[in-house]
Amino acid sequence: MALMRRAWECVFAVLFASAHAAPVDVVIRVPTGGGSDAVTKALAEARQARQKLPSGATGAIRVVFPAGEFPIFDTVELTPADSGTSAVPLVLEGAPSGASRWVGAWRLQDPRQGPGGRLEYALPASRRTPDFRVGGQFFVGDQRAVLARSPNLGSHWVVKAPASAGSKAAFVADKAAADVLGALSADERERAWLHVYQSWTTGRHRVRSAARDGGTVTITPEANWPFQQFGATQRYLLENAPSALDAAGEWLMTAGAVWYVPKSANDRGTTAYLPVNERLLVFKGDAARGRWVEHVHVRGLRFAYTYQPLLGGAAQGDWQGAVRVPAAIEMQGTRFVKLQDCEIAHTGGYAAWLRDAVQHVTIERCAMRDLGAGGVKVGEPDKPVPGRPATGFNRLLENVITGTGEVFPGGLGVWIGHSFGNVIQGNVIANTRYSGISVGWQWGYGAATSGDNTVRRNVLWNIGQGELADLGGIYTLGRAPGTVISGNYVRRVRGFPDYGAGAWGIYADEGSSDFAVRGNVVMEAQSGGFHLHYGRDLTVADNFLLGSGAPEVSWTDVRQSGPWSLENNVLLGKDDAALKIAGTLAGWVARGNLLPEGQQAGRGVCKEGCQSRPGLRLIGGESDVAALELQGLPPERNAVFREVLSQAQARVEAVRRDLPGVMPGAGARELRFAPQPQVPGVRLDFADMPLATQPAPLRYSPSGRPDLAQVAMAEPGRGRHCLRLTDGVPGLASFDPHVFLDYKASAGTVTVVFDVWVDELTRLVHEWRDGSEPFRTGPSLTLRGDGLEVAGRTLLSWRPRAWYKVAVSARTGGGPARWELTVTMPDGQVRRWRDLPTVSDRWDRLAWMGWVSSTEQASRTCMAGLAVSTGPE
Repeated sequence: MALMRRAWECVFAVLFASAHAAPVDVVIRVPTGGGSDAVTKALAEARQARQKLPSGATGAIRVVFPAGEFPIFDTVELTPADSGTSAVPLVLEGAPSGASRWVGAWRLQDPRQGPGGRLEYALPASRRTPDFRVGGQFFVGDQRAVLARSPNLGSHWVVKAPASAGSKAAFVADKAAADVLGALSADERERAWLHVYQSWTTGRHRVRSAARDGGTVTITPEANWPFQQFGATQRYLLENAPSALDAAGEWLMTAGAVWYVPKSANDRGTTAYLPVNERLLVFKGDAARGRWVEHVHVRGLRFAYTYQPLLGGAAQGDWQGAVRVPAAIEMQGTRFVKLQDCEIAHTGGYAAWLRDAVQHVTIERCAMRDLGAGGVKVGEPDKPVPGRPATGFNRLLENVITGTGEVFPGGLGVWIGHSFGNVIQGNVIANTRYSGISVGWQWGYGAATSGDNTVRRNVLWNIGQGELADLGGIYTLGRAPGTVISGNYVRRVRGFPDYGAGAWGIYADEGSSDFAVRGNVVMEAQSGGFHLHYGRDLTVADNFLLGSGAPEVSWTDVRQSGPWSLENNVLLGKDDAALKIAGTLAGWVARGNLLPEGQQAGRGVCKEGCQSRPGLRLIGGESDVAALELQGLPPERNAVFREVLSQAQARVEAVRRDLPGVMPGAGARELRFAPQPQVPGVRLDFADMPLATQPAPLRYSPSGRPDLAQVAMAEPGRGRHCLRLTDGVPGLASFDPHVFLDYKASAGTVTVVFDVWVDELTRLVHEWRDGSEPFRTGPSLTLRGDGLEVAGRTLLSWRPRAWYKVAVSARTGGGPARWELTVTMPDGQVRRWRDLPTVSDRWDRLAWMGWVSSTEQASRTCMAGLAVSTGPE
């Protein structure tokens, strides 16, 4: 039988006789059980099929996976050559039953009975065999086995003391631990390690020495922090030692075999899985060279059983969030991709990672469960290289992420790093060991490397589970202009209380600034509903912070903070004080906050900004969201409360129906880029873009009229490709057509450079605005057919039907409201004007940058070579 049976099923209503072909449906079938080679061959067939499509075709090229398992021992890579188009995407499609599963593991069956009742699975001789000295993962059916550990699951040892003040390399163990560690043989020390808990993460370290008599243990590599830096109760355990294999459900790999202690007699007949592949599917483009992987849809597939070593490489020395740990599905240089109705489960690392230069990717209605690290990462932990495309404006919609941190407890449900304009909406994130959603990756007040992110209408339930500390249901870092956290339902956030800081519903950590927290419901957060470490220019309004055993609002570092506002919130906790604020700050605003009778505002800092409300109390069931009732609320606030609960209840019930056991009870915006130098800005070369398209990240008005603003030729039939604005069409508003960027900058110098071609009737206004209501205008200039004007004064005369290069620079974040203009003429002559006044002398930040055709006459104006960046002041 041939390795692969595949049929092309192509139906064309008209081939060449008509300009409008019927939708094509090219189907390439991968045989059940086909592995990485079979998938790779199917993709090659898809590329060949694409080459045979007639011009103007629509439809899809589908690579179809029937029900069954597909062993993916070598990572499947999609390259730019595999890309589809918006009209004919490449589709990787599972069976309607949802039973098509990519598996990155060996199937192990028919174990023999070993000593002590353990089962022994023989391993095939293969280059893929994991190194037992760095660990891995093992599953019996759908159940993750526990790597052999001491003490057993549910217990830890506790560091007795550092070996010396500030030591990161040695500590004193108590007698129980010293007896075990001191008895390790040299061979065991080569394969075993200590798993050491820090406050918000963990690390794994080899045992260099362990003395039974004095109890001193030395480790390598040294820990990231001194022992007992965050408190006296620092936990640790031993993993991967043969002597620790003593409890039901534990496993261990040796040279040539896996040993497993069964939990029941049924385990013997259950297929086991030993993962051998870290990444199942990788989208591998090169955006810096304009070679994207794009227009690919993955739907209805399941991905399971990925490998991740526990020592070395990305696994070593995690500082926070396990952000360098790989994922089952990774993307780079990728855009316009959809991952829909999929499942990613039983991973060694993360489920999905949108890495470098990933844009306009949607992950929707996917279930991610039993995760070694976390759910989805967006961006890279290192700041992007200036001048290269950035990751941004992706969407995570209505996914379920549950059971994070199985291998790396610091893994996050969703992590947004150095990235702008992403939407995290309608997701259910539950049963994590660390924070649910983390947004931002810069400590302090440096130039913003993230912003314009939307975290909306998510349900976060059972976050932390008492495993780590210093966490939040929703956690933020650094400046994030334009970010909005709204309408989320956060319930039951718990941290480990004895080593490190607390566990809050919404936690604004170091430097959190320039964003809004609005209309969220937070319940039963261990340390309070909202916590600000330090930050400024925050709006915390219309939230419901309920049922915590600590002050619902706390603020740690007033000295490093700037003004922020606490407005119209309901604070109803179990603590006597509603607020805990370490001092006061001029400019801090509190108004309209409601407290129940008898609860104090905390040292009087809230004063008249916190009002006692008679009859204010919370009633309702343990797990029935819809049954919750907040009595004593004014009607307008009750409406906000009920709306959040209604949205949350719908998501909770859907998860209870589709994924029993996850929940308690029964059972785009256009692309924008970050400021330079941390994150590159916008760069568009229309010369390389297809005709009649409307490229992102520009936005277009009026919408639905591509004939008025699209890639075209400057002059009909000749000239370079450019973005052409066509004016003088009857019925247009005076400000249409126009194109714009939602580009945010509140610090640093912003520069825009663009080429412009004008005809005799051109009147193109280029201006910058802030986000105020009404907006304030900064730089503004008008490009006419016969020249250029600023503030009604002609600065330069020129001839039409020629190309001119225009550069505008202005500093944001305060200082004189002035800007600079440079024009390069067709002959190369450069003209420059400095210290030009902004339209508004109060303009100091950028939110909108536009090009408005304001003539009522038939005019065609073209732009090319557009680049926007933010650099140092």
